[in-house]
Amino acid sequence: MTDILNFKSQRVTIIGGAKFSYSDLDECLSYGSTLISADGGANQIEETNYRVHYIIGDMDSIKNKSLWKNQGTKVIKIDEQETTDFEKCL
Repeated sequence: MTDILNFKSQRVTIIGGAKFSYSDLDECLSYGSTLISADGGANQIEETNYRVHYIIGDMDSIKNKSLWKNQGTKVIKIDEQETTDFEKCL
């Protein structure tokens, strides 16, 4: 069973595999500073200074999971295939 993260009223930012601009990401982070990646979404910011707090999904798209773990990112693998990685984040 997967642990359920409870952020109560805390705002978060979730990134996925679709392209986005860093200026849009910065604006989102100004509202929700906890950054969550739906699986491979973190690949887009791998060589930046952004801190990803959680990577959640089935881990079929993330390129360098050990890099993120070494930076303190909590990686939460959910094997089921009935939902998308974004839905797993929710």
